[in-house]
Amino acid sequence: MSPSPLRLIVNADDLGLTPAVNQAIFDLMARGRVTSSTLLVTTPAAEAAMAEVKRFPHCSFGVHLNLTYHWPVTRDPELAPLLNEEGYLVEANRYRREFSPRLAAAVHREWCAQVELALVRGVPVSHLDSHHHVHAIPALGEVLQRVAARFGLTRVRSSFASPPDTTAFRLTDGFMALEAFMERFGQNRLRPAGRIWELMTHPGAPWGRDSALLDSPWEKSLGFPVILVPYQAL
Repeated sequence: MSPSPLRLIVNADDLGLTPAVNQAIFDLMARGRVTSSTLLVTTPAAEAAMAEVKRFPHCSFGVHLNLTYHWPVTRDPELAPLLNEEGYLVEANRYRREFSPRLAAAVHREWCAQVELALVRGVPVSHLDSHHHVHAIPALGEVLQRVAARFGLTRVRSSFASPPDTTAFRLTDGFMALEAFMERFGQNRLRPAGRIWELMTHPGAPWGRDSALLDSPWEKSLGFPVILVPYQAL
């Protein structure tokens, strides 16, 4: 008996980051090479990205919750510990592990505003993940649960470290960057455990080789059958 196919969600992070990233993601979606994407809602090309989402009803679109880049939606004064002098969120926040109750409340308001902005622009939000995996910071586990519950969202990226209370969410059986997945499972018969995995990609980014890899028949070099699916398959 042949093994059942492993379902793979090929998610493109950072939709809205730049026009080049938008074009790369949507071109790959049109060819069936990317099945899902997550959106940064305040970045320079975010509005253009949200206007294009309706062209791809067969794909899933989530919100790339953000605490580390560009400006916040709320401009909440309680977010001050996360901002630089110009009022921008900074990458150093990815390493922050302590959040006072007031700061956590401000993060909750900010993340809700990010999801609301996507919904107002007509994005059918399917799931949540985050820029630099900040949603997996243990101190923000309860914040993430409250945001997801407010919008009736149950699908969340498992990330490299799952949120503290994973029982609140529907998670894939595995998560890995596409390039790392191919280094581990390509050209051999080893099949990952589980029925559905997410593969993280960054097409159009000036770093890495994701665009070229996604344009190749990478799945044919695996020693087991796969099906590419959107997040709704979870």
